[in-house]
Amino acid sequence: MSLSRRHLLRSLTLGSSATIAAVTWPTPVRSQDSSPPQIWNLVSVWDTGSFIYGYLERFVAQVELQTQGQLQLKLVRPTDPRKCLSEVGSGKIEMGHGMPLLWESQLPAASYLMTIPFG
Repeated sequence: MSLSRRHLLRSLTLGSSATIAAVTWPTPVRSQDSSPPQIWNLVSVWDTGSFIYGYLERFVAQVELQTQGQLQLKLVRPTDPRKCLSEVGSGKIEMGHGMPLLWESQLPAASYLMTIPFG
């Protein structure tokens, strides 16, 4: 079974509730599917020493646990944090995490996302 980014994003609730759910769900029963694991890049604008990066590391570990290793996320640092949105939008990178204010030049409405809880 091949996982597409769009299918996964449609089935998940984005925001902190997805992170909380991933931390609190019980370990699933192992399936008999022997397909090779999907490896996705998760680009993050946060420094490796920040507390947010620590939460991302926990999230990555929980995704691998909950999918029984079928979906593995690899945390990568961007060359330019402002280009994260375009890299994810073009499909070059599967996932991104950052602050919407960084992408205001590419998406003028991005700054409004910061004013809405779980925007």
